[in-house]
Amino acid sequence: MKAVFKTIGLIILFLGIYLLMQGAATLAFILPAAFARGAAFTQESMLALSGQYINWIIIVSAAVSLFIYWLILRKNPNKYIVKKDFAWPGLAGFICLAAMGILLNLFTESWMSFIKVPVLPGQEQINQMLGQAVTGNVFMATLGVGVCAPIIEEVIFRGVVLNKLRMYMSVPLAVAIQALLFAVYYMNLQQGVYAFYMGILLGAVCYVTKSLTAAIILHIFVNSTSVMLSALVTADIGAPVYVTLLIVSAVGLALLIPAYWRMQKKRLAEPALSEAENVYRQ
Repeated sequence: MKAVFKTIGLIILFLGIYLLMQGAATLAFILPAAFARGAAFTQESMLALSGQYINWIIIVSAAVSLFIYWLILRKNPNKYIVKKDFAWPGLAGFICLAAMGILLNLFTESWMSFIKVPVLPGQEQINQMLGQAVTGNVFMATLGVGVCAPIIEEVIFRGVVLNKLRMYMSVPLAVAIQALLFAVYYMNLQQGVYAFYMGILLGAVCYVTKSLTAAIILHIFVNSTSVMLSALVTADIGAPVYVTLLIVSAVGLALLIPAYWRMQKKRLAEPALSEAENVYRQ
């Protein structure tokens, strides 16, 4: 029981560090802007300013949090995330993961276009703020939402959280709980539904491939595709196009997933780390 509480505390610590850095970065960017513009300190004005600096906030908070994690992990990294988890998948593996990330985004956006998630009271402005993260400067959006956010989120949720939960429960339950925490972390119903779905998929990818790097690469290309689509597609493309994308992306994923799995079986057949070094192998 003591170990369980220690694990819960560790999860709260890693999440808390990132949330604290997000809060600090938000204040660091929006307070000077608010004073310079003479803006009133209302919820509406603060959310509007946060939306303008959202990618800077993501980049800075992710960078500082990762540095703090490194300070925590450097003395005993295998206690939290093992080195093997960050093994490079090879050029062919990278290309396959990149293609799967793009297709997974198209597949997800297509089927979610037919589902109307209700907007809870008070969340409309938050949704607008989050939407600015992918509709602003393409370079900053790609760096923030496309790269930095996936790296920090995978380290936290599929790295530390999933690794630790796997020590005390079954794989399906551990994957489901970390996905639920990932959804709650967004504190937004619409984003939460998407995050829970992606959390399940990325958690499964981590377990099946025995690699956190695979989940990071997949997540980066899923998010980056959203940024690019937001820049290129400015109007509703309609149900027929979504249905076509759904079919094409489903076929593409059906072809790529087995191909990538064959690559993984070859990689996993090589001399492996011990069970103590990689809990994903349990």
